Amino acid sequence: MSGDVEVMLPIELVYAAFLLSSVVSSVVIRRLPSPELRRAVGLLVGTATIILLDGAATLMIFIGASCILLFVLPPGSVRISFFVYSFAFLVPARLYGGIDGLSNACLLILALRNCIYAADVGHDAESSLRSIYDYLSYVLSCPAIITGPVYTVKDYREAIKSCDRDVNISEMFCRGVFAIYWAVAFIISITFFPLDYMLTDDFAGHWFPVRFVYLILSVYHFRARCFAAWYIAEAGLAALGIQARNTDFGAPERARTVGEYVRCWNISVQSFFAVYVYRPLRSSIPSRRLRAALVMCLSAYWHGLQPGLYVFFLSIFFETAFIDTVSSFLPLPLANIHVSFVGSYYVLPFLFKNDISNAYKVWAAMWYAGHWYSAIRVVVSMAMSLSSSTVKRIGREP
Repeated sequence: MSGDVEVMLPIELVYAAFLLSSVVSSVVIRRLPSPELRRAVGLLVGTATIILLDGAATLMIFIGASCILLFVLPPGSVRISFFVYSFAFLVPARLYGGIDGLSNACLLILALRNCIYAADVGHDAESSLRSIYDYLSYVLSCPAIITGPVYTVKDYREAIKSCDRDVNISEMFCRGVFAIYWAVAFIISITFFPLDYMLTDDFAGHWFPVRFVYLILSVYHFRARCFAAWYIAEAGLAALGIQARNTDFGAPERARTVGEYVRCWNISVQSFFAVYVYRPLRSSIPSRRLRAALVMCLSAYWHGLQPGLYVFFLSIFFETAFIDTVSSFLPLPLANIHVSFVGSYYVLPFLFKNDISNAYKVWAAMWYAGHWYSAIRVVVSMAMSLSSSTVKRIGREP
């Protein structure tokens, strides 16, 4: 056995390299003279990106099987068949397909693009090589293939067919500045407020307000990492002429409720679940809360199979569906502090999804303050509801 130590680049640097290369590719594609050339180059770059990832064989199997389905299925069944296949494939891919962080992120986007393509144009699909090429050029288009945002087939085709070859430099610069801001925030958070410190006895020994502040600042790296990646991807999409968005700069800090905060996250993916899952279920599941719970469970499943994901998403569902209105009466900046604490507290199972016991350990060090806080708001919410019902009943009396 060799005594050499294998040196690996931090995953964030690899992640950033893929994202920045996609921005450069998008600029080049935008400058190409013909739509067909743009489409072909975008497909080649996207395919090359997949080949470079660990688990590339699994991703290729996913795409290949999708092509076969598109070729053999009748147009009327393409939409539901692609949806079932795309989400069902996630289980064997994660258990047996050698999917890691980056390739898993890519698979998530491919699954959504699969469903969007089937819903948008599946009814017009033909059993032809031209139809397969049209499918591949959209699903494997290079911009945002690892991170999102996702975008419709119509947006993609309009960008590719546009006669305007100029690159929107101002929009790219704006997204780039936002990306740099969040990248710096990520580095500061992960360097000075490491997540693992909250698992130590030293953390539990600090004064509670110190633990409170440290929790928020430590978890901040998760938001910063996501936002930095999304803004780089959005810069690439802006270069190509696609105006898809995944967040709004500064909106999470302005949120007064957890619901407002959640709506600032991964906007294009939330839009996907709203358009292709939540709304179609209205006729069969009239209850808005039940539909929201099902969407949250499906979103957790889309992210992964670890129990921590389901604990997180169902916690957020409970917050937004039952007790979110209580905090809307809080004045600023208490409402913002409330949102930051609740979001940071309940996201721990997501961050420790591979070992959820670590989340419980941090919660214990925080004296389960978030859970007690939620319980108090449940009581307040019930009291407000009872008071409102009493007032309405009195108002109806003669």
